[in-house]
Amino acid sequence: MTKIIIEKTPTKDDFRNWLATMKVVWPLADKTYEELLWAFYQPYISCPVVHARLSGQSQIMGTRGAFYVQMKYGNDDLKCIQVGDTCVHPDARRHGIFSRMNREFVEATTIEGYNFIYNVSVDVARKAYEKLGWKYLRGFNLYVRPRGLTSSVRVLRNIRAFSVVENDHNEHCTKLSDDDIDRVFSITERTSADFSGKIFVTKDRGYLSWRLRKPTQNYRLVVDNEFGYIIYKLVTRAHKIRDVFIGEIRLLGDKDYSFQKLLSLLKVREEYDIVSVMLSKGHPYYKVINENFIRRWKSYNFGTRELNAVTSVDIFDLQNWAVSSLDIDTY
Repeated sequence: MTKIIIEKTPTKDDFRNWLATMKVVWPLADKTYEELLWAFYQPYISCPVVHARLSGQSQIMGTRGAFYVQMKYGNDDLKCIQVGDTCVHPDARRHGIFSRMNREFVEATTIEGYNFIYNVSVDVARKAYEKLGWKYLRGFNLYVRPRGLTSSVRVLRNIRAFSVVENDHNEHCTKLSDDDIDRVFSITERTSADFSGKIFVTKDRGYLSWRLRKPTQNYRLVVDNEFGYIIYKLVTRAHKIRDVFIGEIRLLGDKDYSFQKLLSLLKVREEYDIVSVMLSKGHPYYKVINENFIRRWKSYNFGTRELNAVTSVDIFDLQNWAVSSLDIDTY
């Protein structure tokens, strides 16, 4: 039987091999070496990542990416991990690599005191994760809002194809400036009370500066000191539907009024067919979104794996979570 070698401390050069394996597994993905370093080698706060080789081979045949996420519930700081970019080279499948990598990753992060893992999985991966102790929670959905009547017809006709992204429109947009980050952080702090009683990602200025400068994305910002902000990116989905894909929302004052004002600013700035956002049912702005958007029929596979018990809140009830698109690694 071929021996599997699991390594837990990848070097900088190892990520070039990660990229080579990923390009075989996901030939249409826009992964870059710089993005892998940003996520796994020089993140805001480091956490364990692992990869696998087969005995006698130098090529990395499996990857288990992860990055640290500081979350909070009430007065409790939760030490969490979001996993992503897990893949196994086609030539090395049926050797148990996926299971070995994840078992050893779970063991290492449990010992290091992390509370839980969370991620969004494709259907095939979900089955494998469930065998390893993951539980999947209902209530993390995509919500869409057409711009006008013509867009409404196209959206309703093609709503099941919205997961397909054809273009990320990154070529004509600059990174958010330090002043932009400062304004986002200020409003994030001013709206922190909205998230009390929920599990949410703690977004201090350092985290925002790291997260909003993902090398392969150019996030955009609509911000107003009276109404709040919307962080978004432009994508073209299947059937040439141009989408303002929202990552994060923070609303000041009257929530519905402020959201409508921010949408008005978006209409002036961008040409688009729809606005969309991924949101958990427990999000403080869920009511605003649910009343103004169309919910896509299928929930995403939002999974979590407890490592060290959280006694203050039930992490397996998505009503207790306040997460949106920006809190997911693929955004």
